[in-house]
Amino acid sequence: DTLPSTTPATSAGDPIMGATGIPVGKFISYGALSQPLLLQMQTLSTTSFNQNPDVSFPYSDTGFGVTGGHFDVDIYYGSPICTGGAVAGATATATLTVGSTTRTIPATLGGIQVNGVSIVPALTVTSIPNGSATVNNANTILGNLTGGFTGALSGNILTITAPSASAAYNGMSLTILNGSSQAPASAIPAVTVATSPTGLITFTGTTTGTANVTIAKSLLANTASVTVGTTLAENTIITIPKGKAAKDAVIAIVASIGTAGVIKAYAGGNAITPVCAAKTNTSVCLVDTSGYTNGKSVALGTTTFPTGPGAMTFKTTATAGGRPISPYVPAVTGWDDLKNFLSTTAFSGGVTAGYTAFAACSNAKHVHQFDDIYDRTGVDMLNSTVPEFDLSNAITSTSTQFKVIAQNQYLSPAVKLNIGRSDYLYNVDAGYVSMKNFTTNSDLNTSAGMAALPTYTRSNIGSFAFNMPIDALTAKNWWGNGDVRAGLHPTQTGCVHNSAGVTDGNMYQPVIPPAFGVDGPGVDGWSSTSTPATALGVRHNGALTIQVIRANTPYTAIEASVPGSPEYGWRVNAGNYATYVLAEYTTFWHQKNKFCYGDTGWTKAPAADPSSSTPKAIIASTTDPKIGDLSGNSGTVAAVTRTVSNNVITTTVTYSSGLSSSTVRTENADKSITYLMTDATGNAMRIDVANPNSFNGANN
Repeated sequence: DTLPSTTPATSAGDPIMGATGIPVGKFISYGALSQPLLLQMQTLSTTSFNQNPDVSFPYSDTGFGVTGGHFDVDIYYGSPICTGGAVAGATATATLTVGSTTRTIPATLGGIQVNGVSIVPALTVTSIPNGSATVNNANTILGNLTGGFTGALSGNILTITAPSASAAYNGMSLTILNGSSQAPASAIPAVTVATSPTGLITFTGTTTGTANVTIAKSLLANTASVTVGTTLAENTIITIPKGKAAKDAVIAIVASIGTAGVIKAYAGGNAITPVCAAKTNTSVCLVDTSGYTNGKSVALGTTTFPTGPGAMTFKTTATAGGRPISPYVPAVTGWDDLKNFLSTTAFSGGVTAGYTAFAACSNAKHVHQFDDIYDRTGVDMLNSTVPEFDLSNAITSTSTQFKVIAQNQYLSPAVKLNIGRSDYLYNVDAGYVSMKNFTTNSDLNTSAGMAALPTYTRSNIGSFAFNMPIDALTAKNWWGNGDVRAGLHPTQTGCVHNSAGVTDGNMYQPVIPPAFGVDGPGVDGWSSTSTPATALGVRHNGALTIQVIRANTPYTAIEASVPGSPEYGWRVNAGNYATYVLAEYTTFWHQKNKFCYGDTGWTKAPAADPSSSTPKAIIASTTDPKIGDLSGNSGTVAAVTRTVSNNVITTTVTYSSGLSSSTVRTENADKSITYLMTDATGNAMRIDVANPNSFNGANN
């Protein structure tokens, strides 16, 4: 279908491909198609012309979007972006308040149970020698907790924690069992209760206003900052902020040491021991629970205390006041039942680790046939003609930091992304990177990999748009590896932007891709028994997905879409989805055959869809891409310049090969438009577009 040569040298009819001739027809899937002719008739109000696929110019109108079908677009955002998600487990707690029997005689306790299981055994008068010693008795109960239950004591209030993170303990009660009691005789002698010895650190004065006070480690003090005898009380640096009083120094040390270790720290005035109760809040009480030894020295590590009038100073006092239980035999027996002096609350706050139901995982906005109705080949996610697609809907602040990753790139190899550039032009192929190369490195789930990702804000990102060539839906060897497939993933709307429910949630009907070279379909990665934690495969039914995530997303929250295949990209895992994902965009070929990726009959190279839709007007100030051919036939674009001189606009594209192409648009005095387009090899084309208003109604 080319004009034959008329010269003897090529009398066999060789095609003329030089300056004097081009093919006049081409075979496509629907039959033979003649080459387009440029025809201008002055009686027509609008000039019609077609693109010649065998002669490339820097820019020409592509018609309505991509050819052979259409693509849909979705955006996902919200707080959280998808209802449900991973839930951290929490242990249930209950409280036990130990009251006083009001008499200094022994007491008994029949034990404590939870749901019929003993967590504290029966206690006799030996364990509870004084029913009025509330703190000691609470500490005794704490020391006898069993069955995996643990506790923490605050005065006479014991907080009991269930053995594991679960909601199962919520509502369960502490069952107090009856002890025994006997009326005492009046001649019973007083009982000497065991008392832990107490050492002191006493402060006077204030810190200066220019420097913090620190108590650090010292080799002479067993590498500890605070010791009692040879027992380490604290081994970290304790800091007392500048300008603080003696009581603030006490607060800092008590908070640092706490009550979890053998040496427990309290502020003076606490009734925990008689020695401590006799002091004020300018003293730290160091209670040694390891025994009853008095005279253990209290030592601090290296200290930096300022000097001068009124400056803070300290002194230490060795342990004192310790005494064991004095053995005695009462003249007559007698004791109280401690059960009558205990009060409890039920367990609450327990949470079972896992996932909550994903009842509403769906998009925030969907546009069907985006390219056809708006005559565009991509979407500018910063300035789209569909306002809901603007990133500002998901990230309202211009200073919020974020990163951008992508997934399912292997399934949509024709798409390109323009991000982080200040020279973005909606109708020029410059500054794009192929999605095949965008975040498909193999180390994104490492600290170094995440750190290497650029951090953006809406105020500095510059550009954020995806685009595709007009033949993106054509099946060809896009990857160069022999895998002939459509350049944009074909699937159906409902399978992309709606989850199947609680079984897949924010995985959005994932599909495990078939082996390389196999047409398909894939295998559904969820079932009626799965959860987002167990569902597998590529999210959004394989649609190309661009994910905007928080800048502080840890690498531990990132996973490969297909393990071992970085060409499928990366994503935030299901458990961290609601925490770190700020927004998502999906795009796909909405194929007329109605097959989702996991359906029998799905194919990676479906037939073209010649259907069309009713166009809508695009907002003039918006900048969704409309480029057409992204092949860069003269090499990689190196630079683009655009100059305006009165009524003439000149756009010049310079390629890495050194060649350049240009489009000169001139608005003539009669309001007609003249385009002079010259490709990189010097071929030129002139197009004159008449002023529609120059014709009367009969000729329109």
